[in-house]
Amino acid sequence: MIGQKMRKRKGFTLAELVTAIAILVMIVGFTTAIFKSSIGAYRTASANIEIMQKLRAITGQLNTDFEGLCKDGYLIIKTSEKARKEYDSDSESKTVCMDRIYFFTIGDFQSWDRYEYEHDKFKYAKSNIARVFWGHSSESLTGVDAADRIVFLSECRLARNALLLTPKTDSTEAVPIDCSNISFAQCKADLSNLEEPDDVLNNSVSLVDPNNFGSFVCEGVGEFRIEWTNGDFDTTGCIKWEPGGRTWEPNNTKPKAIKFTFTLYDSKGILKEGRRFSHIVYIDN
Repeated sequence: MIGQKMRKRKGFTLAELVTAIAILVMIVGFTTAIFKSSIGAYRTASANIEIMQKLRAITGQLNTDFEGLCKDGYLIIKTSEKARKEYDSDSESKTVCMDRIYFFTIGDFQSWDRYEYEHDKFKYAKSNIARVFWGHSSESLTGVDAADRIVFLSECRLARNALLLTPKTDSTEAVPIDCSNISFAQCKADLSNLEEPDDVLNNSVSLVDPNNFGSFVCEGVGEFRIEWTNGDFDTTGCIKWEPGGRTWEPNNTKPKAIKFTFTLYDSKGILKEGRRFSHIVYIDN
């Protein structure tokens, strides 16, 4: 009896062990692949959410600014191309548009700049008219920041500067004086009372100073292309969009619409080539 019981107690054969190990390896492999896929999908979704938040910030502010566009003021688009690397690891540069636009608009504006009044007291200037600049920051345009570090395309920042136009006031008041002895209408009609258009567009907005944070729109904005149309059609029957580099003087008929095309990057570089968007603002003439 004892001999029979001993004979019935068998261990695993080598084939069974190999099969079991193979199945275990397959299960672990599938689990790892699913885990990696889930992590990758989560990171991609997070990057897309970040980019869409940037898109809403840009398009929402553009819509607000152009709703009050002054038809009797200057509208200037300046175009330029820059050769930049997207990331530090890139071996080659790519050429992209880094355009700028400048115009007068009506709205509810409050200055971000502080003006000292008495004993460290500060006031903020308010106005219902401003001249607005949109474009890359000066560090992004030059490609070098204040510490002489290279600014790659995926790190470029988009700036919006709204300079409030306020009437002349007594010097003891803590408000900026931008239009001395001239009316708002004169200020809009004659830009020489402020600065020359090219000076304004060439001396872009620096975002190094933390006090200038009010001009910061978002970072990770690569290409920023501006085109316009008078509503004409090309030979294929599509709307004909013209490149920038155009100045509309006061009281001149403004374009029917302006198209902004830009590439947005996420902060972690998950979407390596970023995402490209176009946004059109329509101008009622």
